[in-house]
Amino acid sequence: MSLTSWLQSANFPSSYFSPQNLPCAVFQSGTGTHIGDPILNLQGCTSSGFLNGLPEPILEACRAVVLNPLISLGSSAWSASAPVPHYASRSRPA
Repeated sequence: MSLTSWLQSANFPSSYFSPQNLPCAVFQSGTGTHIGDPILNLQGCTSSGFLNGLPEPILEACRAVVLNPLISLGSSAWSASAPVPHYASRSRPA
């Protein structure tokens, strides 16, 4: 099933960063993932409550300034089955 995003740039056929492909990386602003053209800052999402409801170990890892804590949790914390693609999909988050 192909997800679509409320971020228009993530839905363009030429987009490398659709909800099915959300690469995590360290950016100048911290850790995050591309969704379309913008970068979703994991620290900002965590501190604003956008990721509330995730298990505390994942939230703590998203607060880190490096990806090591998140990656060390294993693929269930950062794979396509994790919640971030859900947040990036068609329904605008509350």
